[in-house]
Amino acid sequence: MTNEEKYKKLYELIDFANNRIAPNLRHLSGSELESEERKWKESHIEDLLNIRSYSEENNLFYNDCSARIYKNYYPLRLNHFLKNNFESEESDFIEIEIDRILDGGKTYRFDEAFNLYKFSHKKIVSFLEEKLDSLKISSKKVDSFTPFKAVQSFSILGILDFLKDQKGMNFQNQAKFISHLIDKSEANILKEISNRRNTTSPITKKKQFDNLKKWIDNQLLQNN
Repeated sequence: MTNEEKYKKLYELIDFANNRIAPNLRHLSGSELESEERKWKESHIEDLLNIRSYSEENNLFYNDCSARIYKNYYPLRLNHFLKNNFESEESDFIEIEIDRILDGGKTYRFDEAFNLYKFSHKKIVSFLEEKLDSLKISSKKVDSFTPFKAVQSFSILGILDFLKDQKGMNFQNQAKFISHLIDKSEANILKEISNRRNTTSPITKKKQFDNLKKWIDNQLLQNN
């Protein structure tokens, strides 16, 4: 099978997953409703697992591929970007990629689907940030943060969980704290935090605190 044929098969799997129609459950209630919702979610998760498995077996890039495959394709995709965007630099490509990954949570149908990829996303973002550091370029990502991107980033880094564990840190106070950090609407941040209330990070408490400290230190450096 040629590489083109393999990608055709991959795209067919992705299209099938994206077009799987959620059942009409409005006539159900109670345990029956929960059972049918669970079955549909399990079917969609199985679709996503099949896509990842096929990508891994054939070393194929797609938006939710593993960190290993992402790194393998990085030089090729970077060269394509530079060739097709006059006067662009590697840092431009990296910033666009980080935006795409951090903004990707909007494309998942439910938290369980997003959670499948959070470790991969964390590793890829770390890889890209290291690339920026090696280029000695300030990404200035904080200035372009939307409330969604900020809460998504804080969730991946475990900062959101760290704030949740602090005494008196209800959703409102978390939103107020993050609003002061990024100078964005407290109401919009509160909405994004509420949307992620059931999402938890696997990062240790110490690492969560270290990430928060590092984030604030970087922000202070950019503002000086």
